[in-house]
Amino acid sequence: MGFGIMHYMEGNNFEQKLGNYDDEEMRIKAVNRAEESHKEKIDDEGRLGVPDALSSILSDIMRGRIEPPADLVGGRKIFKVEISAQPEGEYEIELKRLQSLPRRELRKLLGDVEKKSRELQGSLSMGNLMNGYAIDPVTLESLQSTNHNTTSFELSYIIACKLNYSDNLQFVDSNTIKKRITDGFVYLEVPGFKTPIVRLYLGLEEQGSMISKSDLLKIVSSIKKDRRLLPISSDFKVL
Repeated sequence: MGFGIMHYMEGNNFEQKLGNYDDEEMRIKAVNRAEESHKEKIDDEGRLGVPDALSSILSDIMRGRIEPPADLVGGRKIFKVEISAQPEGEYEIELKRLQSLPRRELRKLLGDVEKKSRELQGSLSMGNLMNGYAIDPVTLESLQSTNHNTTSFELSYIIACKLNYSDNLQFVDSNTIKKRITDGFVYLEVPGFKTPIVRLYLGLEEQGSMISKSDLLKIVSSIKKDRRLLPISSDFKVL
């Protein structure tokens, strides 16, 4: 498939948008990496939907947001996402702009991103404009992944592996860690914003699953300090 994708890229002038992939060898490596990424998406039993091969591979190449398939954690391939931190000052400006939006406008804005992301992707796929997200309030480790629906499980697995391979004397079950993890979705390429928006699911007070205020404060402070994502709640409140 590699030659076909390269030919498609040449015919549509995609080389002008690839930035670091102007070099022919690097571009070929990028294609091969993206093809392997798509195969992983198909093979992943936990994934509910997969985009068509062409859009999936081209998206991974042009975005450059996934780690190489050699990124292994405990023998499992986990496709992390790399997003650049916004310069100090610019992030704060974006945050204030987000805070100035009425909640109904923010809901519509992100709804439009969801609709566009799911377009032509099948009813079960979140599409290429969204990522899965998870953060642990204890270690403050986070994971942003192209595996939309399994990110919190993957993060709990990563943390458990690190603890169990350290000097920790007691075996740590990843399911125990999973219970404390806050998850959500990242909205990429939101109109009017350079910084992606992360929508966090904070639980329900009536069901006793609401995240504590202290944990929420730690999570939001960590996200803002990192300056890669703009945090909001599941009900579109800017955090």
